[in-house]
Amino acid sequence: MKVGLTIEKDVHERIERELKNYDLKFNTFINRLIESSEDLVPAYSEIDKDKRKNKTVNVLINKRNKRKWNNIINEQKDRHQSEILRGYIVSYLSKPLNIRELIIFNSTVRDIKNAIFNKSSLKIKYLKDAKGEYRIVESYRIKTTPKEEYNYLVAYCKKKKDFRSFRISRILEVKASKSELEQKNNGILKRVDKYFDAFLSYGEYVKIKFNDDGLKSLKKITLNRPLEVDKKTMYKNKEINKILKLDETELKDIHIKVFECTEAQAEVYFFQFLEKVLIMSPKSLRDTMELRLKKAIGLIDELDN
Repeated sequence: MKVGLTIEKDVHERIERELKNYDLKFNTFINRLIESSEDLVPAYSEIDKDKRKNKTVNVLINKRNKRKWNNIINEQKDRHQSEILRGYIVSYLSKPLNIRELIIFNSTVRDIKNAIFNKSSLKIKYLKDAKGEYRIVESYRIKTTPKEEYNYLVAYCKKKKDFRSFRISRILEVKASKSELEQKNNGILKRVDKYFDAFLSYGEYVKIKFNDDGLKSLKKITLNRPLEVDKKTMYKNKEINKILKLDETELKDIHIKVFECTEAQAEVYFFQFLEKVLIMSPKSLRDTMELRLKKAIGLIDELDN
């Protein structure tokens, strides 16, 4: 079933930018909105009368959604199909980013919730490094990042034999698995419920020294920023401070901060600061940063020569 949709160009461009992050086509997006129509209340508004500001797109309602779409248009006989679709789009765009993600990936979320409720394993295909990789997982939570940007499945991964988080929008397939549950729970779920960190960095710490520009960047750059923890608490914990080696002078230094953070998360977040930070602990993280900087300098030298 084909429907002609007239929509404002700026709205269409905004959706296309968002869909690029999910590697989805506009037609797929429309069908997923229809699949999740129960979660949306159409928000109707007048379209711009200046035709130059509008765009007409032909969308194909797939067979799976045909009956649902017919029911929708029958319930709203006084409205044109294009107007109904626009209403759902406007309603969708009014939601926070994490809710929009849940709407687009409603089918994946539903299968995961069923597995959590039934305490059953799943076989998922996960997009990692531009390739799909199969994992057998025990699903425990669907959590949202503190900034309400993205949603993750928190699960015990049979391959890694540990808890992992999987971004919902990167789960390409979900299938039931006959794999027996191991019911692993090492206390991490309590930490997840208290404060969700997509890197599951609980119990791992890094010590960073910032210059003044680094402190400004720390305030501005919020994406993937790890949780800052109280230095005095870390200092009093003898086991943790064996690694961090905080001293009383560092406790008073506002440029030195401690974060609960895996080395993987630290690479993602702090390495972009370059000369604005000094990795003080752990040494392995500092060595990794040094190695990557040397490689970058080597590429520059090759280009100059």
